[in-house]
Amino acid sequence: MTVDLKNTHPSPSNVKAGSKFEVISTVINNSPVTIMFPAGPCDSPLFAHFYRNVLTRHVQGCTATSAPFKLNSGKEVTIAGPSSGTTYQAITAGQTRATATLYYKTEQGQVGNVTKSFVFTIS
Repeated sequence: MTVDLKNTHPSPSNVKAGSKFEVISTVINNSPVTIMFPAGPCDSPLFAHFYRNVLTRHVQGCTATSAPFKLNSGKEVTIAGPSSGTTYQAITAGQTRATATLYYKTEQGQVGNVTKSFVFTIS
């Protein structure tokens, strides 16, 4: 299977120390099967790990679940993370290396994920 992430970046694009932000990425489904992942106001399948300069906090978020979003073979969609209840906050200025991971399932129930590294600057 070939699922990929492209154009992975923070939003807003000009992250300042002390501010909260999201991560945006375009999911490309080049696999021969439809993939599914949660998508809605409470759920996101996109998570990021930051190697420095960012604090990730987990608090109680909304508890509603979203119906799975289906992405057909050959299609792409842009998504944002993290899920409700998780925040990314820039704490120190500087160049920041991170990895974004998308978790998904196929219609046959097979679990998969794809990870993409990205770098951005906190001012």
